[in-house]
Amino acid sequence: LPDNFVKMYSKKVKKKIIKPISKSNILKNSKLQLAKNKDENKVNLILNKLSEDNIDNIIIEFLGTFSEIDQEKYNVMLKTIYLKLIKDEKFIYIYYKFYNIINSIYTSLFDLDNKYFIDIIQHKILYDYENNKLNDDYKFLSKLKTEEHRINNLKLIILLVESKNFKLDLIKNVSDIIVKDNKVPDFVFWFNDK
Repeated sequence: LPDNFVKMYSKKVKKKIIKPISKSNILKNSKLQLAKNKDENKVNLILNKLSEDNIDNIIIEFLGTFSEIDQEKYNVMLKTIYLKLIKDEKFIYIYYKFYNIINSIYTSLFDLDNKYFIDIIQHKILYDYENNKLNDDYKFLSKLKTEEHRINNLKLIILLVESKNFKLDLIKNVSDIIVKDNKVPDFVFWFNDK
């Protein structure tokens, strides 16, 4: 090829420069900004920072973020915390500790209840082991169908019993339900851990 052919061709082709996407550009996107403002996402953003070392600071941040709250908003928070508990086995104990503190604060200061949280756990057990249908408020549980999700729900029940949030006789009720099913890993976990 002649030398000037390469030169002529290279002049016609423009180089495309790809700029890296900065975090600030992502947050300027209105859809992402709207999603960030949702209560679920706010709870998730705060919980993602949670560690054993900073739990007190995160609780203060959480209370500051959610200082005006009603039962409906609290239920959204409880659902989000539950999903974190069930999906992330490595952090289940720190998330549970956080839940326990937050729940005691909101139930005593704001006169809110955690009935929805308890109902989620119950619906998950009945869905997993008795194949109960889920109504619209609990449809999200149908996406949590792995062995890890089932066992983490069982761990959560144990944590609630150990911290005296559930009565001890619940262990027998859950045991009766698990025995009727054929999910061996769950059976082994439940009866080895009790």
